[in-house]
Amino acid sequence: MCDSDLEQYLLGCVTDESELAMIEEHLLICEQCIDRAQRLGMEMASIRQALVSDQKSAVQPIRRICLAMSV
Repeated sequence: MCDSDLEQYLLGCVTDESELAMIEEHLLICEQCIDRAQRLGMEMASIRQALVSDQKSAVQPIRRICLAMSV
């Protein structure tokens, strides 16, 4: 199984029931793919966290400006 298939699965983008079943059955028996899926999941979580942090830091100056204008 390739990384892009695992990524699509982890993102919840696999909607075809037969394809979903095939991936999940494969993940039950293939240690290599289990390890890769776990690693990709951690990388995706790190990216999400970085994006959230960036969004929060970008919003702070805007909030300060809005507060200053409302005084």
